[in-house]
Amino acid sequence: MDEKELVTIEKAVFPYMNEPITCIGDSFTHGAAARPDISSYVSRMTKYLGTTPRNTGVGGATIAKGDDERGFIGDQIKDVEGQKVITIFGGTNDFAGNRPIGSVKDPADKVTTFCGALKYMITNLAKQNPSTKFLLITPAKSNHADWRLYDDGGNLRKNDLGNTFSDYVEAVKDVGKYFAIPVLDIFNEGNYNPYLFPNLSLEGLHPNAEGHERLAKTIAYKINSL
Repeated sequence: MDEKELVTIEKAVFPYMNEPITCIGDSFTHGAAARPDISSYVSRMTKYLGTTPRNTGVGGATIAKGDDERGFIGDQIKDVEGQKVITIFGGTNDFAGNRPIGSVKDPADKVTTFCGALKYMITNLAKQNPSTKFLLITPAKSNHADWRLYDDGGNLRKNDLGNTFSDYVEAVKDVGKYFAIPVLDIFNEGNYNPYLFPNLSLEGLHPNAEGHERLAKTIAYKINSL
């Protein structure tokens, strides 16, 4: 096998080999926000992507901007330029922080709603990265005491605004459809479920080492297919 053939095979396996990739998000992305000794899915994707993605995740951050102490995920986009792939993974803290969902009709400068803030990030990142490919990732399921999906009767819990976790998941999908951006539905199809597999999570929410490894494989596979 000559060098040209080897490069062809490498590109088939790792289409983004040595290319710049940035992962934007909350504590799931940051990783160390939950446990400093557990590496995030982001760094773990290196072996599956052939490149080392940049991690801008901030623990506790929300997609929609609020007036409390939670960070705004949109602040992470300021110096994200020249990227081949950008992923945005969030929504758990928007549910917990009672951020209004809004709709895809919200303008891209309405960062106080979940949909408007997603549109803000995507439109501005597109200007800064004219050849990039996006991947939106829905929030994951939770069995944490403060972020439980279901009440004692088995019904989806609602936050103070009357929204369920699932409502934020559907909002991510709606924005993805609006922009023709692929969405990785970790919530419904990610094989990350603390109810079934408590061994994947630290406390019913944040992934442990095994959970991050599973997310790394799932997300990297989707990135390689873009």
